[in-house]
Amino acid sequence: MQTIINIQNIAYIYPHATHPVLDDVSFRIEVGQIISLLGANGCGKSTLLKLLIKELSPSLGAIHKKGDLKIAYISQNIHQSFFIELTVQENLILMGVHFSTKEETEVYLKTFHRNLYIYIDQPVKMLSGGEKQALVLAIKLYSKPDILLFDEHTSAMDPKAEEDLMTLTCQKVMEQRITALMCTHKINLAAKYSTRVIGLNKGKIMVDLADMTQGLQKKHLDMIYLDQ
Repeated sequence: MQTIINIQNIAYIYPHATHPVLDDVSFRIEVGQIISLLGANGCGKSTLLKLLIKELSPSLGAIHKKGDLKIAYISQNIHQSFFIELTVQENLILMGVHFSTKEETEVYLKTFHRNLYIYIDQPVKMLSGGEKQALVLAIKLYSKPDILLFDEHTSAMDPKAEEDLMTLTCQKVMEQRITALMCTHKINLAAKYSTRVIGLNKGKIMVDLADMTQGLQKKHLDMIYLDQ
């Protein structure tokens, strides 16, 4: 498989912290993988995504990316992704999603959620949580990124909406041959939807499971979640 990101021995320590949140982390991200980052709060999952989008810079080590890699990022606060007082159509235009006609826009939206097109002239704040997440996905995928980063994007969703969103996400990722890296604290989602699981504990990689045929086992979860 083709490597698109090579993370080499990175560490990151926040200002005034006494210990690094990431400590000597190394792994490669390959084309087409759907990777879940698992771990307890504070283990470094979100920090790793921020390093990948250059919101932060490593304290040590390096991140090498292939060519002009296009990265899209979806934060756990979806309201940062659009203007909730503006309509769906206005948000699409502002975010660079352009079609020749309104009908073409509606057809595009229907491929992400059956109800999205109904709200095309309504403020985003009228959408449900699942509809907002589907809209964010529609906006981010329009630009055809090489890799899509998710930071707890199913948090605060009910189980049915969560399943619908993950099914949609995986379908779109596979259709467009996009690589996905997802921070999550939900073990069931990582086990069901990932092609690879990386488990962090206190800033170190404790599990890197590229073969998901046997699924996540207790020994893996012990290494990720028990005090080391």
